Amino acid sequence: MDNSSIKEMDDMPLRRGHIRVLLVASCGQLLGAVLSTLIGVIMPLIKISLHDDFSSFRQSMICVSELSGIIAGSIIVGKLTEKYGYLLFFRLGPAIIFILSGILLFTDNTVILTVILFFIGCCIGSEYAIDAAYVSEIMPKKWRFIMVGIIKGCSSLGYVLTAGICFFVLKVLNDPGHWNYLIALSVILSLIMILTRIRFVESPKWLIINGKTEEAEKDIKILLGPDVVPGKAAQCFIENSGNEKKQRSEKFLSLKNLPKIILSGLPWACEGVGVYGIGMFTPILVLSLNLEPDHLSEFERVVFSVKTTAFISLFIIFGFVTGILLQKKFNYICMQTLGFLLAAIGLGVLLTGYLLHLPVWISLAGFMFFEFALNAGPHLLTFVIPSMIYDVEERTIGDGVAAAIGKIGALIGVFSIPFLLRSGGGKSVLVFSIIIFLAGGLVTYIFGKIVFKKSKTDDDDNLG
Repeated sequence: MDNSSIKEMDDMPLRRGHIRVLLVASCGQLLGAVLSTLIGVIMPLIKISLHDDFSSFRQSMICVSELSGIIAGSIIVGKLTEKYGYLLFFRLGPAIIFILSGILLFTDNTVILTVILFFIGCCIGSEYAIDAAYVSEIMPKKWRFIMVGIIKGCSSLGYVLTAGICFFVLKVLNDPGHWNYLIALSVILSLIMILTRIRFVESPKWLIINGKTEEAEKDIKILLGPDVVPGKAAQCFIENSGNEKKQRSEKFLSLKNLPKIILSGLPWACEGVGVYGIGMFTPILVLSLNLEPDHLSEFERVVFSVKTTAFISLFIIFGFVTGILLQKKFNYICMQTLGFLLAAIGLGVLLTGYLLHLPVWISLAGFMFFEFALNAGPHLLTFVIPSMIYDVEERTIGDGVAAAIGKIGALIGVFSIPFLLRSGGGKSVLVFSIIIFLAGGLVTYIFGKIVFKKSKTDDDDNLG
């Protein structure tokens, strides 16, 4: 082959192979959103089936079980991939989800549901640990952060499709006792993931740093074409691996790194309240805020709330698309700060509409604006910013610490919301969330200024 026609991974144009990697890796984010939405839909159905014998604690445990699994899975699998590679877990996770989701189709026991959701959450956590890594390693350098953002944005499709499908299925079933049948969505999507990953390849980075350069070159050609070589990326993988190992022996949680840890972690935790807390409980919030018509039966109210959830979720997609389009044009810190502020304003409109008994469309407009602002700003950028503010030698552990803080915040939010609903209804949830989002915006603004006053790098052009 003529050397002039050889393409290096970092500098080549986008090809069909890149899009294939993007689509296959995005399925994990999609499935995570599907399961999160399913939990929100089935909660009021279980409550009807149990004739209100469904305590706030039991509701919290069901929601927290999946989120706890995500935290455990992302940490455990993230460590195991260093020894065994990505591909094993990339295939194993969907297979386990397929089996466990299949079991749920045949039982309506909430204890079994809680236990199984934890292990499904572990598999989703493994997806979160692997998906972005695959994409960031294989994409050309100029597209890397955009494609990582697109992966996160694919979750928005999961929210909308799941709520829409659940609405039509519930209309057909017309029985809240069959809530477990909705888990078929997870069965179908996990099966698709299994099939698309049968003919896939190992992580090029993992192969190269483990001395399997020839195998890495072969896999790269399978994915991207016979004229593609690792080039400079291979040396970068080796250097990054050495830096990562060196970093583990150094004290990361130092006073010097504290502003970066706060900037990358606390806003992610605040954002998690909206994505997981309000996201999971959107159908229940619609019910508690009286956004449905009068004179409906209890089951009909739930069906209407699911339809409303699907409509509101469309603005998650609009938000992500807007955020991705603006990602290269605007300051990331300002985008995230403004996103938090606008999300709080959206919830403020929703709260005002509820308290003053304003027309329902005003409350719905506030809810939709909240979803748009949250996903155009914090939901997208808290996933991207940690990878950009840390030096290469700190990046892996920095990403991990930020994600862990984010998920802990989400877990606190998810656990708290059922108790807030029980004690003060939707009003309490909205006041709590507004305070959290204002805090997230304030932390982003203050510590963004601190971090980027101290240092500027080439990757920070859109940040400070």
